[in-house]
Amino acid sequence: MQLTLGLDHADRAPEIAAYARQGVGEFFAGFVPCEWFGRFGWEVGLNRRTFGGTCQYTDLGELREAVAAVHAAGRRLLITLNAHDYGHARLDLVRDVVRTLETIGHDGYIVADPALMGHLREWGVQSLFHLSTGAGAFNGAAIRFFHERYGLRRVVIPRKMTLDEMRRLMAGVADLGLEFEVMIIGYRCHFNDEFCFSWHSGAGANFCTNFMRMPKQVRARFPRNWKDTLQEAIDHAEEQFAAGSALDEFCHRMTTATPVEPPPVPVREAGEHSQLPLALYNNCGLCAIPALRGMGVHTLKIPVRGAPWQKARYLEAVRAVLDHPAPTAEFCRGLLRSEGFCATPEACYYHLGEPKG
Repeated sequence: MQLTLGLDHADRAPEIAAYARQGVGEFFAGFVPCEWFGRFGWEVGLNRRTFGGTCQYTDLGELREAVAAVHAAGRRLLITLNAHDYGHARLDLVRDVVRTLETIGHDGYIVADPALMGHLREWGVQSLFHLSTGAGAFNGAAIRFFHERYGLRRVVIPRKMTLDEMRRLMAGVADLGLEFEVMIIGYRCHFNDEFCFSWHSGAGANFCTNFMRMPKQVRARFPRNWKDTLQEAIDHAEEQFAAGSALDEFCHRMTTATPVEPPPVPVREAGEHSQLPLALYNNCGLCAIPALRGMGVHTLKIPVRGAPWQKARYLEAVRAVLDHPAPTAEFCRGLLRSEGFCATPEACYYHLGEPKG
């Protein structure tokens, strides 16, 4: 199985060479030029990482050097253009950015928006496309749609699918000869990428990460009539911009209530306290690697950029499982050293919804 890892402006030739020696077979990166920031602000990105320049390359020369370093190591680098949409006002600059990117010799794009895929082909881009998890390809019909029109090489499977769902999905399109990629450690979005229309801008509290840490918090924070509120917002959309509307009251409640903190896991039961591993790993799918390998998953993605210490730790853990001749669940959990983490339902990528027996 191949590993793919995200790069950012802190990753130069020595770091890239070190990642390659640790077994990373492919890289991905985002690029946002300063002109983009000047026109649209750093909150609106060319990809789903919009934390200013921390998680991107903003200097074309540095990105060009990264491409050269990746190629020197015998690896590929793909550029993320995986926002859900780009809008008419941004499209001209997107085209200019793409034309610039086409001069640096990278190996393709990770794309979510089918309209952008069409534009890329119209602009003469012949590079390979990987279908981003943001496209939400939950079934074979969606995958066939993208493959027939845009010639996909790989599909990044949505984060919320169970192992059994992945297995059936892949079997249903086996005739297409595609590669499949899954997230393995890092951030498992509560809503899944394609259902999230907020920007993770790093400014203030993000609804998903700050207010939905635990299932108990969701039940405590959402009002009982939240479905009625949603229906009223749909039926009377224009009125929702006024103070006191159903949606305004809902947002006020969600942003002013005191977050409900989960009860701590006793140290005597959990060993090392679970909150530290939760902060370090966020979510984990190490135990699923043998099953993913068995069903034919081609690539494991470590979806983190902008945090070198996290990348190093994630890579070390995933590499340990891949290099083990027969990694058991106990071995994988031992790498995290926290029974509390592994006993927390939200911490696991793939165990929910698995078939019995």
